[in-house]
Amino acid sequence: MQLNAHNVAVLETNLRASRDRFEIGDLTRTDVAQSEARLQLARGQLELAQSQLVTSLENYLRFVGVSAQDLRQPPALPNLPDSAEEALAVALNRNPQLAAAQADAAAARYDVGVAAAARLPRVAAVGSGAYNNYLGTLESSIPGRSFQQAQRSATIGLSATIPLYQGGLVGAQVRRAQAISSQTLEQIVFVERRVVADVRAAYRRMRATKPVIRSSEAAVAANTLALEGVRAENTVGTRTVLELLNAEQELLNSQVQLVTAQRDAYVAGFALLAAMGRAEAADLGLFGGELFQPRLGNGTAHIIGPTLMDGNASDIAARSMMTPPMGSAVGDSATDQAQRPDLGKIANSHRWLGS
Repeated sequence: MQLNAHNVAVLETNLRASRDRFEIGDLTRTDVAQSEARLQLARGQLELAQSQLVTSLENYLRFVGVSAQDLRQPPALPNLPDSAEEALAVALNRNPQLAAAQADAAAARYDVGVAAAARLPRVAAVGSGAYNNYLGTLESSIPGRSFQQAQRSATIGLSATIPLYQGGLVGAQVRRAQAISSQTLEQIVFVERRVVADVRAAYRRMRATKPVIRSSEAAVAANTLALEGVRAENTVGTRTVLELLNAEQELLNSQVQLVTAQRDAYVAGFALLAAMGRAEAADLGLFGGELFQPRLGNGTAHIIGPTLMDGNASDIAARSMMTPPMGSAVGDSATDQAQRPDLGKIANSHRWLGS
């Protein structure tokens, strides 16, 4: 957005200069119209960039829970592979989707055994116990005779179930379990193919962004030099206003392409890490290394914080419904400007949110 705002400012200056030169007869009305048309197009591009930035800020609020403030350039991504083969080897061992498919296949194999076990006899140990206490309420009408007020009983035995006729139900259940097991095996192959394709494509995209960045940087430097030359030549009358406007537009396009290439490089690297299974908080070093660790096997539930049922929801995630909206128009009033973040500052420090 900062690039588009700067372009609007430059074109406004050009339009004022064109009008001044038209007043003294140095330029024609056509030159003024060309400058004004290019300025209006730039203002439209700025509005679109502001809208895209506001959308990105609202998405940031949705995922993070607080408004974007004091954003910085992201750090370099760790553990990026040196080759596609290295990335693929890691992905086949750590990709969560592939691990889930393998776990589903293992569970389906156990389901086949469970279904086949319905044909076998079943032996079970049974036991029961009872205790009755009448609390002195049992009385006898015969003198000298009394009843026992507390009684205990216990029963222990074996129960055997032998299937005699099942009507083909068990066989059908076994065949169904076998078909599901075969399906899960095919699902492993399907997921593995997708992982292989995703890793190779992500690695290729990551590598392709590097020459694009170098080319864009060279294009920005060349277009900057060309714009300075065209401006100097325009002042002496050897270049037209249209050529000056085209030079400014080419510089803007190369700058936007550079910012986009830098953003695409980071996204491609992150997509590669995600396909490799290395995009978890521990892999990226988030939260200073202090991550939640569940307590297993000690019989004690680990509660992160109070729930809504506790009446104290101070530790739950922040709600965004009370956060002021970013706004479709930036700087409408002093109140809105005080409530919403500085979009130009955010765009400058976090440029991949919107070009």
